[in-house]
Amino acid sequence: MSDMLLRGPLTRFADSRADAAAPTFVYEFRWQSPVDGLGAAHGMELGFVFDRLGSPDALAMGGPDAPQALADAMHSAWVGFVRTGDPGWPRWSTNRPVQAFDGDGGRIDYAPRADELVGLRSR
Repeated sequence: MSDMLLRGPLTRFADSRADAAAPTFVYEFRWQSPVDGLGAAHGMELGFVFDRLGSPDALAMGGPDAPQALADAMHSAWVGFVRTGDPGWPRWSTNRPVQAFDGDGGRIDYAPRADELVGLRSR
């Protein structure tokens, strides 16, 4: 369902902007919360983005041992984007760079799981 409702349309939208004057940047939050099987649930990234892992909401969703290195990486990227328009990874292009944020802080993946999106192109 996530692919059909979110990732497929987001990828098509980003593809439509690949040559736009204003760059488009794509990230994917992949850290899996150990709390009640939440995984990488919607909204889970907010404690990391704002570097507020100790806030009640972040603790409820991510637990007390959420990785600070991930918060450092995400917060830095968002602050960089606000200040300069560049979060620190390549803009969207035909290579489809996606900043993958995980427990190690993050890395660039190119066209992650592209084979899974093939059947969603016409929807």
